[in-house]
Amino acid sequence: WIEHFRKNITNNDCLSDVFGPYIPLLAPWTDFWIKKGGIRFPDKVLKILRTDVPYITVSQNDVGLTLSDKNGSKIKFDNILVLSAGGYGHVPVPLLIHEEPLRKK
Repeated sequence: WIEHFRKNITNNDCLSDVFGPYIPLLAPWTDFWIKKGGIRFPDKVLKILRTDVPYITVSQNDVGLTLSDKNGSKIKFDNILVLSAGGYGHVPVPLLIHEEPLRKK
């Protein structure tokens, strides 16, 4: 997802032209989940995320963007808009890895 999306952004594009008021969090959330048994945010990342800034991200994980700190405590960010193909998030999106041909009846 992220790699395909990045190809559509040029060096001349301004983030606000592409994402509007949101700051994108482009991360392979499902890979993090599989490797670590849950999404753990590094302390450095937690320190730079702000509560007064709207963020946007995409997740295909079936539990959406469930975040925890290094101690396993759940973290809730009300300012992260989650586009989710896993059924848990704010905006549902189809889970497609590539364009599918139309099926004939």
